[in-house]
Amino acid sequence: MKVIILAAGFARRLLPITQDKPKALLEISGKYVLDYLITKIKEISETSEIIIITNNLFYSQFSEWAEGKNIKVVNDSINSWNERLGAIGDLFFAIQKEKIDEDIAVFSSDIIFNFSLKEPFKIFNECDKDLAVFYDIHNKEDIKRFGDTVIKNNLIFYFKEKPESPISTITDASIFFFKKKTIPLIKQFILEGTDKDAPGRFLEYLYQKVPVYAYLAEGNFLDIGSKEYLDKAKKLNWN
Repeated sequence: MKVIILAAGFARRLLPITQDKPKALLEISGKYVLDYLITKIKEISETSEIIIITNNLFYSQFSEWAEGKNIKVVNDSINSWNERLGAIGDLFFAIQKEKIDEDIAVFSSDIIFNFSLKEPFKIFNECDKDLAVFYDIHNKEDIKRFGDTVIKNNLIFYFKEKPESPISTITDASIFFFKKKTIPLIKQFILEGTDKDAPGRFLEYLYQKVPVYAYLAEGNFLDIGSKEYLDKAKKLNWN
């Protein structure tokens, strides 16, 4: 299985902190956000390669960070927010450029969590389904900024990205395991011209096409896409 880390965003909500630095290379308790993520990914021994897809603005910083780590950095050649491919656009770009034809795990680069990936990967390996990781944020107002989810019989029963009127407090963790057979659906999603800017948009599309296993994680999780959540992350223990 190959791992793809989505790191081509421009982090406009964190300006000016991210004027010349990507979110994934911000420090929390003396470590980069990306370092925490890589530690978790390495719990999965079946990983054959880790690929980071980023933009031209931050390519050199990620390349410098990756030196000596056996991690490949791919440049989508985008220089500004207005030209961006979007998260799913970048995912497909990486799949095509690296000629990926196997199971993939996909992560947003700006997430930090302390639960293990061993159990969701074990389930993914044993079932013939894609799998998405979820967590409960216990706040319906916050769900409006993320994705609204209903789980039944361990499958996604309902998912809505950035809902106006949420019906739950469960959202996705931007951690996905996709079977090789799902890659054509990623291509189809791109061709249909749907909003490609958030991973949740593809999840909203996917669960209506095929059954998707929903793994509800327990532990601390934060998406550091805003100053509020970045400050909160600095106050928690992630080890």
